[in-house]
Amino acid sequence: MTNRIAAVIALMIAAFFLIDALFLHLGAGLFLARRIANLIEYLAIWR
Repeated sequence: MTNRIAAVIALMIAAFFLIDALFLHLGAGLFLARRIANLIEYLAIWR
């Protein structure tokens, strides 16, 4: 992956969260934070 592709993907993700926060009000950031917290808790079992 080149730096240009990585930058475009990062900008698209940031734009999605910005549009979600300003217009859509879907709560995608909170949803993803909860899912990541659950994943970390699940992976901690294997420690």
